[in-house]
Amino acid sequence: MNKITIDNIEKLIVNLKNHYLFSDLPDKNLKIILGNSYIVELNHNEKLFEKNETYHKGVYFVLEGSVLFINNEQPIAEMGYGSILGITTFLGKSNYLVSAVAKDFVKLIFFPEICIYKLISDFEVFKNRFYNLVSERFRLLQGDSSIKSLQLTYKPISAFMTKNVQSLNEDDTILNAAKLMNKKNIGSVVITDKKNNVKGLITSKHIVHKFLSQEEIDLSANVSLFMENNPIKVPKYYPSIEVLSEMQSKNQDYAIITEKDKPLGIVSNKDLLKIFYATASTFTLNIENARSYDELKSIKNNLYVVVKHLLDNSRMTSEILPTISTIHINIQKKVHKLCLEEFQNSTGKNIADLNYAIIIMGSGARKEMMLNPDQDNGYIFGDDLSDEEISILMDFGKLFTEKLDYVGYEKCNGNVMVTNYEMSRKLSQWKKQIDMITLNAEDKEFTWSNIVFDMDTFYGNGELVETLRDFILKIVASRPLFLIQMLERETHFKIPITFFGNFILEKSGEYAGMLNLKNSALTFITDIVRAFSLSNNIRQLNTIDRAKQLQMNEILSEETVTKIISAYETVVDLALTKEIKDAENGITINKYINPNELSVFNQNRLKNALGYISKLLNLSLKYFKGQF
Repeated sequence: MNKITIDNIEKLIVNLKNHYLFSDLPDKNLKIILGNSYIVELNHNEKLFEKNETYHKGVYFVLEGSVLFINNEQPIAEMGYGSILGITTFLGKSNYLVSAVAKDFVKLIFFPEICIYKLISDFEVFKNRFYNLVSERFRLLQGDSSIKSLQLTYKPISAFMTKNVQSLNEDDTILNAAKLMNKKNIGSVVITDKKNNVKGLITSKHIVHKFLSQEEIDLSANVSLFMENNPIKVPKYYPSIEVLSEMQSKNQDYAIITEKDKPLGIVSNKDLLKIFYATASTFTLNIENARSYDELKSIKNNLYVVVKHLLDNSRMTSEILPTISTIHINIQKKVHKLCLEEFQNSTGKNIADLNYAIIIMGSGARKEMMLNPDQDNGYIFGDDLSDEEISILMDFGKLFTEKLDYVGYEKCNGNVMVTNYEMSRKLSQWKKQIDMITLNAEDKEFTWSNIVFDMDTFYGNGELVETLRDFILKIVASRPLFLIQMLERETHFKIPITFFGNFILEKSGEYAGMLNLKNSALTFITDIVRAFSLSNNIRQLNTIDRAKQLQMNEILSEETVTKIISAYETVVDLALTKEIKDAENGITINKYINPNELSVFNQNRLKNALGYISKLLNLSLKYFKGQF
């Protein structure tokens, strides 16, 4: 993609004005829109996007050449000059329904969605013509017998908003805002001026974190001193999934629905998440009601259907990983519950009251599981446990790991499981081991620490887990050399992109011509962010949460964190999309991709992500070595 230059804008305006969609729009508005858009060029057979690929957050206008819509390897439509591509996906915020491939040389304008929304908001004629175009495109696609009925995931935010908006004037007091929230049992109040235009938003969080945190509390203080001055404001027809995305990206809990800057309604992040993730909740209920390992195996095998639904209803792929992880953990906990019953019935021994904890590690602890995680678990035994009690727990561990494997969670290749005595220790032994490896670590210990240092309670005495986590944070923060050595080790593994921006692919074996998104990209991000978190006593485990906390603590800049999240999101998006495709095709799920089969858009995304990961690793090493 290339940014449109000033020299080209005038010519492009003339071109657009010949199209009925843009014909009645003022030149000055088109100039602004084009200044924020891009030129895309494709050669014969290059992909603009492929079926089930994640939405590109905008639409394409064909300037030259033709693009073929392809479904199940069969062309179903040819889109030439003046065609708008990606409009149904723009509306539904779902994955692409067909593939789009260049028939010959093609030149397009890419309009970011914010530009389209601006035109929809400002020009009624554009809005009507655009939605008519969407209707026509749906009829075109549904006319092909090979395509199943399309589900329009788009719904305007007005369908979900709370209409009776509670508001106060900007001259009112913080005390009156608190009283109103208490009286109406609400968490937010819209602040308006004398003309009822939205000026801000005050929430219960603002009152706690901004007002009550002051040394001197003045209940007569003006509410405008503590409100959010730039709340999210959207028109009533704005897509609900887009509103959720904006709230998530700006870390705000509410969005105000407005008409000519007057408040019409309000919606919360929590309310929208309940709506979009309803399918996941139903799935969790099925897990709880399962009565056998076979039922759980079936649920696990069909998880990709739910994940695909979540992906279709989320703008940030990484945002759904905690939900996917929760489903996986619920399945595993149900396996554990069935194992407890089976173990007691077969041995007569009840282990529930013993002083121990099962820990989940790695992606499970970080709530970053995708479709096919393996087992990463271990034991922390209380120091008061006898050898006999530990032996009983190790016997139970054999049953547990076997049943997890049966259900679909493969045994860890690195043997990070409760059946391994190195992963099953008394609390004091764990501390001794961690103390030793942070003083003198080798390759094996670094690999071990990258998994173990991200741990959370799966079952049992959570105090044992928290005590060990506190110890890890304390000892690693006091030994920066360990983190330097860990990051230096990372530099020995190549990030698969050359200085000139070309992909470095596997040269031989089963995955020749491919690259592993986990080992070659995702691992680097999680390891770097973990290093910063451990050195700064940050307790969060999730990579995105850690990055945001590092920004809040002014350890990493906003720009750095934004780029980390962007790179992380790109890799997770491509990996999860690939896993869903594998599941749908009934093949073994893995994170290997052939980047040359990606669309040009996703190739550029991946190149940018890999390039930044390489830069981030070098900058991180300099940081820990005190070079800046």
